[in-house]
Amino acid sequence: MEKVGYLRNNFFTTPPIMESFTQLAEWMKTEIGKDRQGLHYDKQILIDTLWKEDQKYLKALPLSDLPIYSVTSALVNKYGEIEVEGEKFVIHKARMKQGLILKMDWDRFTCFTKDGEVVFQEDRPYMNTTRNIPWKDILTDWEKKPRSVRYSRFFQYLPEKIQRYLTIHSADTKERVKGLQQLMEKYSLEEINVVLGSEDRYERAPHELGSILGAKEATYPEKRNDMHTPAVLLDYETNLHTYDQRLCPSLEGSVTS
Repeated sequence: MEKVGYLRNNFFTTPPIMESFTQLAEWMKTEIGKDRQGLHYDKQILIDTLWKEDQKYLKALPLSDLPIYSVTSALVNKYGEIEVEGEKFVIHKARMKQGLILKMDWDRFTCFTKDGEVVFQEDRPYMNTTRNIPWKDILTDWEKKPRSVRYSRFFQYLPEKIQRYLTIHSADTKERVKGLQQLMEKYSLEEINVVLGSEDRYERAPHELGSILGAKEATYPEKRNDMHTPAVLLDYETNLHTYDQRLCPSLEGSVTS
C-alpha cells in the first residue's frame, strides 16, 4: 500500500488523460523510468542504482500466466438478454430463461452453458469499448417477432427514416424487416435512409427501394474524343431520367405530357 500512495502522490496529483489501459500503462512506464533517475529520499542514492541492486535478488516470473477471474451466473430474460454490471447484452445462442455461467476476467467476460459451450464473449462495460451492433442477428429476431420491433432497445439506433419505414404499416413490418436484411447485404443503413428521403417512398416495397438504389449506382462510359461531331452537340446531355419516368412510372413517379 505504501507504493500505491507513492504513485498516487507523485503521478496522479493531476489526473492524466487516459485513452486506453494500454496507453495508461505505457505512460506509467515512461514516468517511472524518469523517476528512477532521482535520488532516494532517505539513502540519497539514485533510485535506478538501488533498483539494479534489487534485481539481483528477484526470482523469475512463471512461464505461464496465472489466471485470475471470478465466476458468477446470469439468467437470460424474455428478450434474449443478460445483465452484466448494469448493462444488457443480447445472447443470440441462448434461449429464454436459460441459466448461463459467467467467467469474469479483468477486461472481458465469457458466457458458458452448463455443458461448457461458449455462447458469448465481450469486453466488460467499464472498458468503454465501442461494440458493433449485430444487425444481421437482430433483424433475424425481428422477423420472427415483428411486433417487438418498435420496443427493441436497438430500434433507437436505426436512422429515423428506416424506423418509420419499418413501423408505418404494422401489417407489413415482417416483410419490410426481411427486405431490409436483403438490402443490407449490398447497401449501408445510411444509403437506405437517404433513398427513403422522399415521402412517397415510404410506400415502396423493399425490392423497389433496391431498384432505385441500383439505378443510382449505374455509370455511363466516358465520352470519346470525336473530331467530327458539330460543336453545338459536344456538350449535349440526354436526360435519361425523363425516359425512366415514362417507362417505369410505378418506380419513378408518373409524368404528364
